[in-house]
Amino acid sequence: FAHLTLDDAELDTYERLYAVLAPDVVRPDLVVYLRAGVRVLRERIGRRGRPVERRIAGPYLEEVVRAYDEFFFRWDQGPLLVVDTDRFDPIHDDRHFEDLVQRIDAMDRGGVEYYVPLA
Repeated sequence: FAHLTLDDAELDTYERLYAVLAPDVVRPDLVVYLRAGVRVLRERIGRRGRPVERRIAGPYLEEVVRAYDEFFFRWDQGPLLVVDTDRFDPIHDDRHFEDLVQRIDAMDRGGVEYYVPLA
């Protein structure tokens, strides 16, 4: 994501700072990637109605989604659960949240796993 938002000088500073700080960062027990497609993200942005978000250009949003997908495709820093959130709505359907919690509890935490919510 930094490659999309920082200019060359800022990216260089970021990478040097990261190299210094990264060894001291505590690794999480589990990373959960809440993934959504561009169409769904645009719908959610529209529903929220935040003016600053509505100005996000479609091509930029596509780049952000692609960058996160690529980042997590290469993830090797610990257990990862990729959650397809296109149909995931824990705000309006408690079963979705409960099912996700059960899925997390059942994970073997040995690599990458995928979760597609209840229909």
